[in-house]
Amino acid sequence: MLFSHLALLTLFATTAGGAALADEPDVSAALVDVKNPRWEVKGKAIPLAGQAYSKYKSKKYDEAIAIYLRALDAQPGGGTLMEELSWTLARAGHISEASQIIDLLVERFPKLDDVWQAMDLVGELSHDAELMRRSASELSVLSPTSTRYYFQQIDALLSEHRLEEAVTIADTAAEKMAAKDDSKGKTKPEPEEADAEDSTAGSVACMSARVKVAALADDAEEKWAECVAEGSEGERDRVESWRALAVGDWAAAALHAHEFRFDAQKDLAVAFLRIAEGNADSAVNLLKKAHEHDSTAMDVQVLYARTLHDAGRSDEALKILEPIVTGDLPEDTRCTFFGVRMDWESLVMREAGDTMAHIRMAAGDEAAAEAIRKKISDEYGVGPSVTDLGGGD
Repeated sequence: MLFSHLALLTLFATTAGGAALADEPDVSAALVDVKNPRWEVKGKAIPLAGQAYSKYKSKKYDEAIAIYLRALDAQPGGGTLMEELSWTLARAGHISEASQIIDLLVERFPKLDDVWQAMDLVGELSHDAELMRRSASELSVLSPTSTRYYFQQIDALLSEHRLEEAVTIADTAAEKMAAKDDSKGKTKPEPEEADAEDSTAGSVACMSARVKVAALADDAEEKWAECVAEGSEGERDRVESWRALAVGDWAAAALHAHEFRFDAQKDLAVAFLRIAEGNADSAVNLLKKAHEHDSTAMDVQVLYARTLHDAGRSDEALKILEPIVTGDLPEDTRCTFFGVRMDWESLVMREAGDTMAHIRMAAGDEAAAEAIRKKISDEYGVGPSVTDLGGGD
């Protein structure tokens, strides 16, 4: 199979990292040797940390990076500052620099959950499942009575399209939570026992729902109902956004696009709706932005080519589709951006084949069009393409 090595990321654990920037920042201020580093932000670094985090929340990552580095000049080795700088670097596409900082944090603060959570985020943004698994393993040791680390395990498995294993882990987490509740003689943790970052019965239910939806499991709707009944509003909204994509409800996906973790995912969710509506010009602009965020994501490339063709820009579409259909792609190409179903790769490849065959047919090359359709059907079967799910042409 052409793309058997490609992992499919699913649900709101999917990984759309930022594109690497031309000018990499100098993070030497974050890497200085410190005898007794402190985790808490101290002294003159406090107001700078606040300013930097405000820039981060406003997605002004370059400005945030510069201020975090000033804060680290004021408090060399500050653990919280380094952690937040690692997030910001990763969001801005500076994965190498973020990884350097994570390595130093692990060396200095190996017993802090926050360090391993930061590693998980960098792993997700860099499509590094091994890094995500390492984070999950360490969290399981640091918090053996918590189900939190199951979330990291699931993220890593989903990033490699190991959906059956992710389902098993989700079931195990649910069983562990049930056993934990039974041992206390109650069905849910009391509010004072529930940590906002930890796993409650509701968050476990929603975690299970997102995995079952991705795997198109028989009990997906049952698990979704449990998430609705037990999960928080934010958890329900996030799962609903991915559930909408799994069933091809582009209008609902666009409605909940704000729940997606990465900006490019939001653009792509709305682009699906625009494609279904026949608004190719709007979809082209949205997919161009998503493609700029992650140029190695094959599913983004295919949808971008589809909309270029619909907008009358078939020559541009062909340049994107040719290497995808023939398999002449760089090794880092992944069908991972929005893999919300177990059959996502087949849906994407049928979309690529359908679009390219249509372009060849329109150009009068019926033989080439038929050869493309046969190649795709032989390798990916006969069935719907991505846009067929939502009623696209």
